Amino acid sequence: MVPNRPGVKIPFGPPGFKNRPDVEPPGFLRVVAALSILSVVGTVVYSVFASLSGIGMSEIDPEKGIYVAVLHFLLPISVAISIGSNSHLSRFLISAYVLVLGIATFMGRGFLGELIPADGPRGALSIAVMTATIAWLFTSSKSRYYYLLIAGKDMPNDIIGRDDELAGKNWLSTRTRSTITWIVDHLETVVLLGFVAVVIYAFLSTG
Repeated sequence: MVPNRPGVKIPFGPPGFKNRPDVEPPGFLRVVAALSILSVVGTVVYSVFASLSGIGMSEIDPEKGIYVAVLHFLLPISVAISIGSNSHLSRFLISAYVLVLGIATFMGRGFLGELIPADGPRGALSIAVMTATIAWLFTSSKSRYYYLLIAGKDMPNDIIGRDDELAGKNWLSTRTRSTITWIVDHLETVVLLGFVAVVIYAFLSTG
């Protein structure tokens, strides 16, 4: 049994509680968290751009608006927060995200659904991504190790003694991790610059 340790405050972003601060997520989850943050930022920047460009709310398809709000904002921000706080809910939130995205793409909805032609590999790609992601979350050794560790549960026999191999700390070199940390620490600046660029573009295009 791994002893429980007190949590700490997440040092950046919205204040929050981080479970088992000594445990780092696997590399795949960190990539998912980064993509989720980019999705949230992109949605916010696009919303500001649309508002400043004079696109009225009545001109936006309500169904598409709900789709964008749920798939590109609410679910990604929930995924990012759950991974950043070492919550076991991240497994189910990511599963829900890939299922919604995969089904929408399969049906030709959303950006990916419109990007990939119907006579192309859209269906096969959608099913493959959904299956591979959910299979990794619930069957891979790294995923099982991580979720058992943050829950404080006993490790099964096939995982015992493989800490060095399965720990999230070993997924990248020290230099690469430092670079990613720097990007995350300056994310607010990047978002602010994005807003400034959108405002300047809207001013020049209407001016």
